[in-house]
Amino acid sequence: MATEFLSTFSQFGGKPVPSYLLDSIEVRSDLDRVHLSITDASAPNGEIFANTYYPIGGYLQIEMLAAIIESHMRRHHYSVCDITISLGSRTDTEASLTLSILYSDYVLPRPAEIHGFLTTCASRRIHRGSMIALTVLMPQAGDTVKFIGVGHSKQGKHSTVYANITSALHYDNGRSMILSVNSIITWALKLPDAVEANIVDIDYFSLEYDGSVRTFYIMNDSDWMLFGFRNIFNAREFIDVVGYVKNKTLVSRSMAVASGHAMHYNQSTERTYEVTTAALPIAEARAFDHLLNSRTTELYTADIASKILITDHTCEIDNDDESIASVKFTFRFTDQRPHLMPDEIQPILPSGGIFAEQFTFPFA
Repeated sequence: MATEFLSTFSQFGGKPVPSYLLDSIEVRSDLDRVHLSITDASAPNGEIFANTYYPIGGYLQIEMLAAIIESHMRRHHYSVCDITISLGSRTDTEASLTLSILYSDYVLPRPAEIHGFLTTCASRRIHRGSMIALTVLMPQAGDTVKFIGVGHSKQGKHSTVYANITSALHYDNGRSMILSVNSIITWALKLPDAVEANIVDIDYFSLEYDGSVRTFYIMNDSDWMLFGFRNIFNAREFIDVVGYVKNKTLVSRSMAVASGHAMHYNQSTERTYEVTTAALPIAEARAFDHLLNSRTTELYTADIASKILITDHTCEIDNDDESIASVKFTFRFTDQRPHLMPDEIQPILPSGGIFAEQFTFPFA
């Protein structure tokens, strides 16, 4: 009978297999003990896990391999990773299975049909000064991303511009590129179609790759925050948040009396920020589920990325026609000490708004 895999994932035909499908694999073997090894040829040490299992009646059901592989992929920022699972004795390999693994925190409705951009958010509102991340499933040499932009002239006439972006995708192991919104707008306004139509600004644009389309609407909100996170595919993602912020400061300390005088000691300060978003389109509200689920979250201020922890949240999206979608969450910086916010983000923090403006007493 030797040793063989009963779970081969042949239905994927060489395409990436979602990681959650490796929660349990079945093996048949006539060995008294089976040595399992998981290797990643691109990893510094090669082998990422090894263990010995004991078949019962010639069968093994090996659990929790998905958690081990996903932990490895998170550590190295992989969205897709090629791994080899080997079975046999400690000296001889009797069966091996090489798979391309797609990191996936969620169960997908049609996993074999995943293609194009690794995201579930097809549209997003963005701002000048923001960023977008594009991560693709299976990049190829000479990949082309189709750009379609809609802008307006000084007279208010709308025109559409088309272009192909041929670029070696970079960052995150060759699967992603990160672009600033300002650079996209500047580039688009220099395209021949834009110059011919006298376009002075871009209102929204779409990017298409391998049959997958993402659309970005450029907003003019004066105050907003930019959060970066890893989505359910462990791919870089950004989201612009417009809303209200409540700053909470908690000072914790002990008090003692020495020589007749009271004093404080063991003092620590914890500062949290409670964010309530403005009204959200349903498609964008669903993206917040990924932000709240992310194991890695950052706040971008003045081009500086600071790691944060989301400590509490309320994310309840329904189809009630009488209420609007909104999300509330609380975050803090991972550093033990509080952060002083730069001037660029001050308008959205408490003390900003109308009560910081000059005013006169109406009944003086």
